Amino acid sequence: AEAAQDTDFWSWTTTGTLFVIQILAMHWAEGNRKADFETQGLSANYPGGRFDPLGYAKRSDLETLKVKEVMNGRLAMLA
Repeated sequence: AEAAQDTDFWSWTTTGTLFVIQILAMHWAEGNRKADFETQGLSANYPGGRFDPLGYAKRSDLETLKVKEVMNGRLAMLA
């Protein structure tokens, strides 16, 4: 039983440490997103913006696709 506890995946850290790491990581990511927003405008990191490898921004129903994406995200959060 003691050997099983030593091989536990989360035995190297505590919940508090993971919480702090998560906060710092999100602060970094959101800070970068905000900086892009301020320097490049609203479309920098949003649908139809800079990253569009499949060419969806050129579609005439982009606004409909944005709404569908939000609604699917909300449905996924409920699931």
